Formats: sequence, structure tokens, C-alpha cells
Amino acid sequence: MVPAQGSQVRLLIADDHTIFAQTLRAYLEKTFRVVGVVADGRALVDEAVRLQPDLVIVDIGMPLLNGFDAARRIKEQAPKIKLVFLTMQVDPNLAAAALELGPIGFVLKHGDESELLKAIDSASN
Repeated sequence: MVPAQGSQVRLLIADDHTIFAQTLRAYLEKTFRVVGVVADGRALVDEAVRLQPDLVIVDIGMPLLNGFDAARRIKEQAPKIKLVFLTMQVDPNLAAAALELGPIGFVLKHGDESELLKAIDSASN
């Protein structure tokens, strides 16, 4: 599935696992414009406000500031930025907490790559 807006969508990736983040970037750059990759929640907030991406892919468990707290700060400072959360944890409470931030995408890291593409497409439209 190729998202409707394709390469027009500007993404920022936030994940503290370098190999995962680099691999995710290489995969997503085939379809989207990846404007940056950060490894902690504070850097995420700073770069999101500075770069103004269309969408941020956020790992929930990051150092310095977790993904939820970083996303809340982003929504306060740049409310038009869309969010897709990634996590390894199968916990319905995490999805419920993410939904409190408004329309979002929520994807488990062990899922199929098509799930992430669908979440990006859905959140960015």
C-alpha cells in the first residue's frame, strides 16, 4: 500500500534504538521525506518545533522524556503535527493514553510494515 500523499509527507522519527531508527528511516525514505531522526524525548520536542514535520513517528519508551510527554509538548507548541506511536509493549492502556492526544496512529513494533504505512496514511489525511 502506498500512502495517498506519498513523498509529500515530511516525517520525523523518534526512537532510542539506533539500528531500528536507521532501518526505519531507510525503509520510509522510499515513500516519504524523512526530515530527521532523534533518540530522546527532549530532542524530539526541539526538532519537531524547529522542523515542523507533517507527522512524527514516536517511540513511547525513550530516555529523558517519554514519547507521551514529548507528544503532549509538541501538541502544545505545534498542534498541526500528526502523531504515530510505536511500541513493543502489548498494553491496551498505552493505546488509550495515546488516544487522549487526539487522532493518532498506534503501531506495535512486531507488526507488519503495512500496518505502519496504513497508520501514517490514516494519521496524515
